[in-house]
Amino acid sequence: LAKTDAADIDALTPMLDRASKSRGPQQALAAMLLARVHRRRGRLAEAREALRRVSPPSASALSELSAIALDDKQLGQAEEILARVVVNEPANYAARLNLFWTRMSLGNVRGAAELLPPIVEGATTPEQKRFWTHLSMLLQGGTTLNIAFADMTAEEERQLLDALFRIGKLEAAVPLLCLLAAARPQSREAKESQTLAMLRLGKQCFDRGDWLGAEKWLSPLAKARPSAAVRNLLGLNACLTQDFAGGILHLQEAQRLAGDDPRLHQNLALAFTLQGDFDEAGLCWGRYLGMMDKRLPRPPGYFDYHDHLRFQVLRYLGNQQYDREKWPEALAYLEEAHNLRQDLPELAERVFLLQVQVGKRAEARRTLNVLHQLRPKHGPYQLYELDLVEVRASADLEKLLDALARVVEQMLDDPAVQDKAVQRVLPTLQYRADYLTRVMREIREDLRRLYEDSPGWYDALRDLRSVKRDLRRLRQVVRYCAQLQVVEATRRRLDTLTDELDRKIEYCRRWEEDDR
Repeated sequence: LAKTDAADIDALTPMLDRASKSRGPQQALAAMLLARVHRRRGRLAEAREALRRVSPPSASALSELSAIALDDKQLGQAEEILARVVVNEPANYAARLNLFWTRMSLGNVRGAAELLPPIVEGATTPEQKRFWTHLSMLLQGGTTLNIAFADMTAEEERQLLDALFRIGKLEAAVPLLCLLAAARPQSREAKESQTLAMLRLGKQCFDRGDWLGAEKWLSPLAKARPSAAVRNLLGLNACLTQDFAGGILHLQEAQRLAGDDPRLHQNLALAFTLQGDFDEAGLCWGRYLGMMDKRLPRPPGYFDYHDHLRFQVLRYLGNQQYDREKWPEALAYLEEAHNLRQDLPELAERVFLLQVQVGKRAEARRTLNVLHQLRPKHGPYQLYELDLVEVRASADLEKLLDALARVVEQMLDDPAVQDKAVQRVLPTLQYRADYLTRVMREIREDLRRLYEDSPGWYDALRDLRSVKRDLRRLRQVVRYCAQLQVVEATRRRLDTLTDELDRKIEYCRRWEEDDR
């Protein structure tokens, strides 16, 4: 097969398939060849099916099935098949070797050690015999390893280290690497291999959520060889087990070892946030944002990576401050995020609402223009025009009334929008009414305290007449709202406010009559 062209193999495949289905003397050979053709082309299911046509399977067929299982990463199935081969053919050295490494890859160290005596005896060269002897002693362990490994050369040690790393099962390899490093304390390569393997195993445990396993393998490294990577993993591991104070200590030590790494500032910020210390988290986020463009690696081909990441962080921080009702801080983060991405209506809308909340109505007007460009003639954005009017005096009521009239005119065919518009201005009208009530009460106290015909008394009376005019103008706006198409609940609120304004206007009128 190795010397046959692909075209010839394609021509032979149908013939091999027919022969493997027959009951003739060549069935086993045909099935074997067909399985190897399929395995070379990656068709493992077809290769396995071809070999199952032979019953009972021969030792060669079982060996081919084990090779297929290994290619398919089915280690358990491969071990079962190889064990059958070794039982049937104890002298099959290749099958015994494959079974040994398969059991090691499965973490079955004891089962693999049972296979070693025949393997050591069957070694064909002195170098192979020494390698298998050293590996056998390492699997057996004991306190005399340092004596047994005293005459081991650097090349033999390197071969043993390479073999242990090729196992693929770090849970099985790391204890053996620890034994080897302890038996050869003067070997720098053995110590570095142990450290690397423990770090990889700790990271594997961390990735699959085995927090205790990660701490078991990483904690000794943090004490023996200070490393920012190890401290960072231990810090994250501690935070995921709700030990935020311990996690922060590890992360701060990692930052001391690594210097100003923006990724460590980010991890510290998240740890402080989980702990509830938002002030410290804000400082860490500030350092992260300040150095991310210079120190943070960019993935290949991702040219706007830093801008995209900065936008995501700013949006996260802004939403976090928004949830905490820290409006100025939330606005600062979200405005910067909006400057990076002005094509997101949801973000622009939140920025607009925050600008209104903190009283930045000029900036809010520009943001609303952006919203109109993103979604022209969008009903809710029309209602936002009402939020731009701040009622501080009687003249502002005219601006509010004009804005309300424009919204109603644009949405004549949508009664729901009219009701929403009225509901949006109703708190402002109520607030204005309450403010005028407070002013009226202060004036009433002044009129009762001052002597009649005194200069201060006439000033207070003039202020009371001005309040009455403001109340009348406010009542006109409320009555205009009541004429629009609103739901019954809104209408009742408007009627209640109208009655309240009527009583206050009547109260002012009686004071004027008593004065005359």
